Amino acid sequence: MLVADRLGLPFVYVRPEPKKHGRGNQIEGSFNPEDKVVVIEDLISTGMSSIGAVRALKAHQVEVLGMVAIFSYLFDIAQENFSQEKYNLRYPQPIRCPLGRGQRQRLYIPTRDRNPG
Repeated sequence: MLVADRLGLPFVYVRPEPKKHGRGNQIEGSFNPEDKVVVIEDLISTGMSSIGAVRALKAHQVEVLGMVAIFSYLFDIAQENFSQEKYNLRYPQPIRCPLGRGQRQRLYIPTRDRNPG
């Protein structure tokens, strides 16, 4: 929401599945068919929630221009899932960090805006 607000653009939220009460919406916010969006994910592990969000948007005829993840574990399964769906995922800045059983894997964190004005 902060990104949309900062850019003066509308914001929508995509749930993993439609609500079971109220209007039963899966997508909250104002959007129209043929709108163009960029999906921003906080964390990617397998990628399936991101893929679900893109599928939900496409089911409402919303054009997904791309996807950005703030942080990713870079699991092979995520890359396989995105490749299979033909989605291009972008990350901010890569860093290396040790994980589990002494293995080293690349993780991604956002760069900080040093001039926020």
